[in-house]
Amino acid sequence: MNDNKTNVTALQKAFNVEDFRKNAHEIVDVLCNHLQQTQSNNIKVFDYVKPDEEYQFWAQGFEQQENIATVFQKILDRSINLHHPHYIGHQVSAPALISGLGSLISSIMSNGSAVYELVKPIRL
Repeated sequence: MNDNKTNVTALQKAFNVEDFRKNAHEIVDVLCNHLQQTQSNNIKVFDYVKPDEEYQFWAQGFEQQENIATVFQKILDRSINLHHPHYIGHQVSAPALISGLGSLISSIMSNGSAVYELVKPIRL
């Protein structure tokens, strides 16, 4: 699939570092704003929605060409706010914020232990 304007394939776009950098900065800002609102008690721990209504919302999907920050904001808006001061931590605790950065690196690098055994050692 080619983007006629720039003649960039979908695969090239998916691995474009500058697009990733722009999106990552935008998403970190969205997440930090959400956490600040949550921790300052400006939003609820959770807005209950009946399961059928919640299913209908997600079943609609994101067919429109929405900005990635808008998509993530919708996810945050419909999530349980574990970092809220009134969340009691029953069964699931709020993760330390720094651990999210470790998850980011792990997700991007995707270096499972099986990868090591697949790489043939190079002798110099």
